Formats: sequence, structure tokens, C-alpha cells
Amino acid sequence: MLSGSKSSPSFSQNSSKDNNIWYSSRGALGYNFFLLMCLGMRGRGKTTDWLRFCISDFKKRGHKFIWMRRYTTEIKGKSKEMPGCAQDFGKNLKDICGYDVTVEGNDIFSDGEQCGQFFALSTAAKAKGLFPDKNLYNIVFDEFLIDNPRYSYIEPFELMKAIDSLLRPTPLHDVGRVIMLSNSVKLGNPYFLYFNIPNIETGIYFDKNRRLLVEFDYNESFRTLRESTSFGKLTLGTTYNDYAMKNQFILDSDVFIANKPYTAYFRYSIIYNGQYIGCWFDPSTWMYYLSEDIDPSHSVCYAINNADMGINTMLVSKLSGTHFKELIDYYRFGQVRFTSKKIQSLSSEMLATFL
Repeated sequence: MLSGSKSSPSFSQNSSKDNNIWYSSRGALGYNFFLLMCLGMRGRGKTTDWLRFCISDFKKRGHKFIWMRRYTTEIKGKSKEMPGCAQDFGKNLKDICGYDVTVEGNDIFSDGEQCGQFFALSTAAKAKGLFPDKNLYNIVFDEFLIDNPRYSYIEPFELMKAIDSLLRPTPLHDVGRVIMLSNSVKLGNPYFLYFNIPNIETGIYFDKNRRLLVEFDYNESFRTLRESTSFGKLTLGTTYNDYAMKNQFILDSDVFIANKPYTAYFRYSIIYNGQYIGCWFDPSTWMYYLSEDIDPSHSVCYAINNADMGINTMLVSKLSGTHFKELIDYYRFGQVRFTSKKIQSLSSEMLATFL
């Protein structure tokens, strides 16, 4: 896990009442970011607009791009009935901005010029030995969050290796940018945890020192338009509406979120996938609270898997005879609260391994 930046990151609210209902990359490009995580509404056009930008950047400056997905099957498809993103890739740009986009194998062309390539993160090990393209500048990781909460928490490390191999940044060649696109799936996702993103769900977060930008894209006019359709009316009041049209995190819930009371005292810490969780107990309500707060004077720490083992850490191989068993029992009876959605997502996955 990366430690927090020593700079003072900025927070701001993006305009939710912009008359332009379609997503525009211009807002994010106003920040001098190296890595952007854009989490936006479904169907508002963030993927289309960033592809438009990548091709425009190639035509103006000769900057080539990588279009990344997690698996090769997402690019090439599994069958004729389940095609990948390479099929009909960028076809709508012809009507939007006049760019003619074609695909041959892994290569992407615009008006006959090779401007980009597809790349699967799952094949990142192969990139280590490749000679980098000196004109490569933009890397777009599309759908970087998925709705399966059990995906690998080492994936951010693998992405950093891929970026390092593809861009080969040095003090004399410190160029490029990374654009990561997704819908709002889970606040406690591996990337937010890895980069220590604060518990925010709206607006803009920018860490100037790390050149790290998080954009939560929401537009009230687009939501109103979507909800006026037959499908939009059907989904009113459902969790899908919250996710697709309100840009809320579908795998998170407010039900068990609560602040830790002053009467709670620290029991022990838990380390799970490199993240520390503080376990607190409140005797006045007989409730456990899981928090990012840790009491360093207490040395008891439980590890859930071998990768997290360290000095003064006990591996939970079985529940009997440990304080941890009591936490699991309380969780079964709904007597556990979480101080943030970030902690809730991480803890719920960890606790589920014992149920």
C-alpha cells in the first residue's frame, strides 16, 4: 500500500447542472494529472470522449495510446454471440467528430494511420520485455472496476508494473498519462485502498504532489433525461437507478455505517490484503466497531492470510480460542458497525471468508 501524500490534496465539487448533458474530458484535463480515476454515470459518454481525445491528441501531437481492458476476452470476445470491445470500436466517432476508426488485430487506426493498440492487463508480464514505443503517451484502462467484489487486491501492483513497462518513465523521459474509467461500483475497491483515497463519493479529489486525480462525474440534466425514458421510469426507486443514474456505489450500503462512540475501547487490529483494521468494542451497546483507527500501544494483530504475516502478527488458521471468533459471532447477529464505506467494503469481504 502506498502511504498518504505529504501535500495538501484539494477537494472540489464539479458542476452537476451543466447544460451539456454529455461527458467532457476538458474538466479533468484542466488538472495536471498523471493518473486519473473517473467514475461516472452509465451511458453519459466518458469512454467515447476519452477515445476522441486520444485520437485528437495523436493527430495534433503524434501521441499514441494504449486501450486496456482486464482480460483478452474483453477485447476480442468469447464468441460471435459475445463479441469484445474491439468489434465496432469507435464507430460512433465518425458521426461525432469525423474520425474514421478501424481495428486490425490489436492495432487501432484512424484515417489509415496506426494510432493505438489494445492491451490486456492479464498479459502484463509479456510487456516487460517489449521495447517501448517512444510515441506512446496515453494509457486508458476501461472498466477498471468490476461488480465482482472478489477480484485480486494485488491488481493495482500489476497495473503499476504494466505502466512502468509501457511508458518506461525516467527523469529524462517523464511523460505520459493514465486514464482509468469505470462506473461507481465499490468505494472500498483495491485502487482506492492502494492509493489511500479519502472517503469521498462526489466531486473532485486532486493530490498535486502525486498528480493523482479522482473525478466523480454526475450530471443532473442527464439523469433527468435518462429517467424520462421508459427504462428510466421502470428503474425509479431501485438500486439500479441509484447505480446507473445517480452514480452511487452499488456494492456499498449505509445500513451499518456509524461513528465509533467515545465509550468504545480498542481490542486488537486486523491486517487484510495489506490494510489495517482497528477492532473496537462498546460495552454500553454491546457493539463492535471496525475502523481505520488503530491504538499503537496494543500489539495484538491478526492476519487473515499468509501474505499479511509479519512480526507480532498471529495467523487466524482456526477461530476457536481467539478473540476473533467473538467478532464473527457478533457479525452474524448484526452487532458490528463500520465507521466508513471504505472499511465496510474491506471488512465485509474479510469476514465473509469465515461464514
